[in-house]
Amino acid sequence: MTSVIEVQDEQRQQENDEEEEEEGEDRPSRFPELPPGCKEKEAKERAVGAANAFSKLHIKITVLMLACSFLAFGGLLVVEGMSVVRANEAQWVMDLSSLGKEVLFYDEELTSSARLLALTGDVRWRDLYQAGVAPLDDALGGIEDKAPYIAEDFAASTVVANGILLELESSAVELSLTNVSAATAVLFSDVYDTNKAELLKGMAILDAAISAKRRSYEETQARWGNSSVIVVVIVFVAEVLVAVGLRRIDKKLKLLTEAAEEATGEYNSVVRLRLLEQVNQAAVADIREARKKIRKIQSWKKDRPQLKRSQRRIACYGLIADLLGIAAVGIPAGLTLTSLAKAGEALSLQELLLHMQGICYYDLALTSSARLCALTGDEKWSARYDGFVAPIMEELAGLATASPELAGVFAERTAAVNEVLIAMEESSLAACTTDHSRAESIVFGIPYEQNKTALSDGLIALWSNVDELVKEYADAKELFQTTRHVLMVFCTMVVMGTDIFRVILAMSAESLLQPGEDVDVDDKAELQLMGRKLENLQLAIDEVHRLRAALPAPEGLEAGREDEEMGQAEPMEGSPGTVASDVTHISL
Repeated sequence: MTSVIEVQDEQRQQENDEEEEEEGEDRPSRFPELPPGCKEKEAKERAVGAANAFSKLHIKITVLMLACSFLAFGGLLVVEGMSVVRANEAQWVMDLSSLGKEVLFYDEELTSSARLLALTGDVRWRDLYQAGVAPLDDALGGIEDKAPYIAEDFAASTVVANGILLELESSAVELSLTNVSAATAVLFSDVYDTNKAELLKGMAILDAAISAKRRSYEETQARWGNSSVIVVVIVFVAEVLVAVGLRRIDKKLKLLTEAAEEATGEYNSVVRLRLLEQVNQAAVADIREARKKIRKIQSWKKDRPQLKRSQRRIACYGLIADLLGIAAVGIPAGLTLTSLAKAGEALSLQELLLHMQGICYYDLALTSSARLCALTGDEKWSARYDGFVAPIMEELAGLATASPELAGVFAERTAAVNEVLIAMEESSLAACTTDHSRAESIVFGIPYEQNKTALSDGLIALWSNVDELVKEYADAKELFQTTRHVLMVFCTMVVMGTDIFRVILAMSAESLLQPGEDVDVDDKAELQLMGRKLENLQLAIDEVHRLRAALPAPEGLEAGREDEEMGQAEPMEGSPGTVASDVTHISL
């Protein structure tokens, strides 16, 4: 009998497998799967459907938010780059302003040196004149290089007058060695004064153009500084909001995934309970044989530790990516603010330089005016002197505002000698129209020269301190530019990497739902497999009954006793409760 059952079992199994391979369809089971209105199945379908729908939306939202974040980061890069451009423009304005002041200073030095040479015949003024020619040409060449349009306007208005003045001054310098009166007549002629007035007009145009450029830069820098800070704050806040938004949608996807898994587990539990009921109803043969066949079915674990570990890993990696992204945005934001601060430092340093050059220019103008007044007795030089007093006081006050420390050191070194010089110059100016000899002895005497040398030493020391500040600023700027370049490349790579990694994490989170999509197929396959096993059991039972019927009946009590023993050995035929109790120990 056993051989017949095994052969029939193998034949039926082979036939079922061949049907599935040929038709490509699952063989329907004569055992029902679940009732049509099963609430667990409907709950599972709703949960899995909601999780799948949100997972597709999740990755789209993630990509969109990361794209917006990257665009904001690109805007921040633009702002940071423009901040560097503004810092470079600040250096350009500072250099241009300094060159403009140098032109004014060396022009005054050349004119006063030539005239003093013609009036005194002292060769030291000739040496001073010749020493100032090259710096003036360099300053004009620097303006032409940095601002060609400003240099063109200046040259267009002064080219003729400047050429005439150079010829007159050169001839006066040569004549001063042999004929002081002729040299004086050249430098104090109407032709010289007319062309000098034209040159001064051009100098005024040059100074006004440079001043207008400086004011335009300062106004633009003020607006740009405010807007840059606003952009930096907006971008940084947007990056934080994107990180928070990503965490929230990740959390929602995690909750939906867990709900789908929970609903799927509940549904599969109902499926397996249904299978056990079918086994309990149909198992009329040896329960041990049914147990062996049922154990071959792979059970579904309601709680999957691997899923939770994967979710925790994704959440941890997402947090790290968010923190790296925020840091990568924070570094360019800090660099932008640093660039703005350096632009402010450039403006302060520029003001300091301009005040220094103004002090030097007006000091030279005051000294030359007082000396020319003493030598010529012309009151116009006294009026010119008075016109320079207020500007030099403004420059000294500006120096005290720009750098109180340097102004204090300079005032400490030069306050006494400056007061002495002012008193001497006022005395000389008072006597220049009435007593030339006394006025000349004052501004060309040894006490005046000593005090003038002390004041010049103070100016040189002040220039040395300012040059040191300029050098420190240039070195810090170069170091900052190098560091900025490295950090910007690094931060750009980090932002791109974190965004790509974030997309990968979103795809990984979506892939965790894939097992839930195949639950129906797995359940149907298990049901069909169970159905085939139960069908085989039923065929075996039918075969046993058929063979029993074919056997001759025992006589009398032996037949009854045999039936009674058969009933006790096979309690599942008439005792469903016993079968159910035994089946509940089946390990699924």
